[in-house]
Amino acid sequence: MFADSPCRPTIAVRDKVQAIAFYRDVLGFTLVDANQPGATFACGGGTFLEIYPSEMAGTAKNTVAGFQVPDLEMTIRELRSRGITFEEYEAPKTVDGIAQLGPNRGAWFKDPDGNTFALVELGSPQVQPSERQCAGPPT
Repeated sequence: MFADSPCRPTIAVRDKVQAIAFYRDVLGFTLVDANQPGATFACGGGTFLEIYPSEMAGTAKNTVAGFQVPDLEMTIRELRSRGITFEEYEAPKTVDGIAQLGPNRGAWFKDPDGNTFALVELGSPQVQPSERQCAGPPT
């Protein structure tokens, strides 16, 4: 049915103009459409991230979207230089913002509305996708 369809995470934000500035200027996404009421940003591999204004912004207690990166430490350094703070957790245990997730590593940060995002660096290429752990933050 739709198992082969691209996925477009849709994120609630309080202030569309402020959110556009964050996703475009801090995270570096390309704004492709500032339609009403939301906005669309291009991400890697032909994927997109959508934002829309909502009073429910930042109320999710889980990761709202994750991004696969080739070098987690380099990405964290770059984002920290842009003012991003990374979360620290006890489970999975993070050290300087990074958690080991089986063969993978992950890190989490929040946008200005409190939405949690994950960065994931995949480990050993021989690990099958079904064996990879989800990069959501602890509950």
